[in-house]
Amino acid sequence: MQKKIKHTWFFNHSPQVVWEHLTRSELIEQWLGKTDFQPVAGHKFRFISPYGNHSICEVLEVKPFTLLSYSWQKNSAIDNKPFTSRVIWTLIPKRTGTELQLVHTGFTSLEDVVAHGNGWKVCLKQFEELLNKVEHKSFTATIEVAKSPQEVFNCITNDVAKWWGGKDLEGRSKKLNDEFIINHPGAHYSKQKLVEVVPGKKIVWLVTESTLNWLKNNQHEWTNTKMIFEICTKDDKTILHFTHEGLVPEKECYSMCEQGWSMVIKDYLFNFITSGKAHFVIN
Repeated sequence: MQKKIKHTWFFNHSPQVVWEHLTRSELIEQWLGKTDFQPVAGHKFRFISPYGNHSICEVLEVKPFTLLSYSWQKNSAIDNKPFTSRVIWTLIPKRTGTELQLVHTGFTSLEDVVAHGNGWKVCLKQFEELLNKVEHKSFTATIEVAKSPQEVFNCITNDVAKWWGGKDLEGRSKKLNDEFIINHPGAHYSKQKLVEVVPGKKIVWLVTESTLNWLKNNQHEWTNTKMIFEICTKDDKTILHFTHEGLVPEKECYSMCEQGWSMVIKDYLFNFITSGKAHFVIN
């Protein structure tokens, strides 16, 4: 009868942040011997444990921000005979972060379970230490709605003018490299470029130009910041995590922008997604 290892950890970060570090971080490069790991089915790589043991692996299944699975071929800790098992990482969104589940199946001996279980505990502890270093000072807001991820995605990309900007929005906001401008004369000007678009899951706007006329010191504090919309599901609900990356308390604009974004995301956008009622009337 086959045996398995299962570990569950919680992180105060969105599934997208956890996924990014699980597949691209410096720690993963350390585990994988600095190989060019690719979360693509069929990709083969070598995993190096904290104890220096090497395992040959092949990616089996990939669901971005949700699941990563790969085969694991290693010599048995008991009789030195090779066996192939399977590693499954599952990311489960929670209201305040992400639950990360690790399941390693296919073991035939209790000794192997104990040995590999201890190794994975070390790996997960290293991963926790890495994520604890990730800055999360930037402004964030989260809403939960009874709509599908694609419906939420469409509301954000197709109708920005109806929940942010109104008549003062010009340009396009649907596809990668689209650009649009929000211009409230005498108060606010910003130009956004879509630099990442993952349908139904993620949108990232890069602010390439900005002028906040009401600031005394640096009126261009938004320039080179990013607005990140991360979409995931929980039970029958969809969770939207919004981050204005770079909008930190040290900036002069933070207090006012914190109030503004809270209203835009939690009121204007929430109501538009749930009821279809636009805050701004577009003629």
